[in-house]
Amino acid sequence: QYQVPQAIHDVAIYLKYAILAFLVVMAIAYADLSLFQYFEPFGTVFYISRSMVLWGIAAVFLLGALFIPRFYCRYACPLGAALGVVSLVSPWRIKRVPQCDVCKVCEQACPTGAIRGPKIDFKECVRCDICDYKLIAKAGVCKHDIETVKVRVKNWDAATA
Repeated sequence: QYQVPQAIHDVAIYLKYAILAFLVVMAIAYADLSLFQYFEPFGTVFYISRSMVLWGIAAVFLLGALFIPRFYCRYACPLGAALGVVSLVSPWRIKRVPQCDVCKVCEQACPTGAIRGPKIDFKECVRCDICDYKLIAKAGVCKHDIETVKVRVKNWDAATA
């Protein structure tokens, strides 16, 4: 799997917001919602023979999915963009603790890449709650014993991995 450079990722994540804005404008401008079958990834499969543009878009998404984890979800999914907008104004937010800088288990588990160190990019957080339910106790304390993590990192070598 290819790791997208952070500078490119920080710009590319806004593509899904542009797609969402386009779809909202199209929904307001046109009463005929059958137009959206061309933008929905599963519906596109049935109409792909009609256009080389759709074949090109499908190729981009397939190639992206081969090399970049969750390519469509991270960079093109309008539903993810809508969930990110809702997450920005949500009163229920993921809580972080100071030890999050050491453990980094949540950061590695986050499927959208919204967690970077002790900070959470709430516009990218879709509230999948993987970090909350699996890795953070409801009391807001990391389930992983921080001292154990520090010892493990300090004593780590290739033979024990």
